[in-house]
Amino acid sequence: MRVFSVAIALFLVGCSSEPSDDYSHFDDDYSLETDAIGSEPVGLPAQDSTAALASSPSEYSLLRAASSEYYDDFGQEFFPVFDDESGSYLDIYECELSEQFGGLQLTAMYAEGLSRRLASLGFPADLYGSPIADFEQESLSLGGGVDAINAHADELAARIDQQRRQLAPNLPAIVVEEGCGAGEVPVIFTSSSANARVFLMNALDFKICKRRLRGKDPYAIENCRWLEASNQRPLPVAGRLEYQVRTQAGEVITGNTLVSPQAAFDEDAEILQVRLP
Repeated sequence: MRVFSVAIALFLVGCSSEPSDDYSHFDDDYSLETDAIGSEPVGLPAQDSTAALASSPSEYSLLRAASSEYYDDFGQEFFPVFDDESGSYLDIYECELSEQFGGLQLTAMYAEGLSRRLASLGFPADLYGSPIADFEQESLSLGGGVDAINAHADELAARIDQQRRQLAPNLPAIVVEEGCGAGEVPVIFTSSSANARVFLMNALDFKICKRRLRGKDPYAIENCRWLEASNQRPLPVAGRLEYQVRTQAGEVITGNTLVSPQAAFDEDAEILQVRLP
């Protein structure tokens, strides 16, 4: 079994002092695996469900705001443009986002990300705004998630592309090509600090939790649903993660990192090893 070690470029976002040593509230059923992410909005209190979020427009607005902040901070990582003999096209079938997000989080990230991607390609807002808004409501009525999105992807693509052909025929076509590539990769997270403890959270979950806390410390273990990583057991993850490293000296080192499945595949590695501070 090959293990591929990666030195991560870190963007430290601050430290706090006097960390709590009480980790007794952790349970075994919370993980960063895609199944767990897809079942509930991770980073929210356990009693919050997608049904409750769907019934409250203000709660979904929070998800959209957190999604917007995610794209502002990390840029556009989804919705690539492809080329073939007939020209360029944008495939809006959902694959990549659902590897990292679930439920209404996925709907929010999809709607926000697609809107930004179309704008970056030169699509006028009045060409895609109404179709995406209608699509968003249809997805919400089904509780969000990848099935709700892809169930209406053909209709969304058809509406936007019809407008494109009439108003901006030189822009990339909008299509739906079903089929996904490889998803998450097994990762072992370690720290360069001896005997430090590493805690992880999906970057969008972190932003959602931070907004809900209204000024309280999101790095306090008891305030958000952090997962403690083990240097013996790999976690199947993909995408951008927020982390905190708690050293024996009491220092809390925080930042975010991007886990790319392609890195492991390029090196023919079965397990990716990510070393944090």
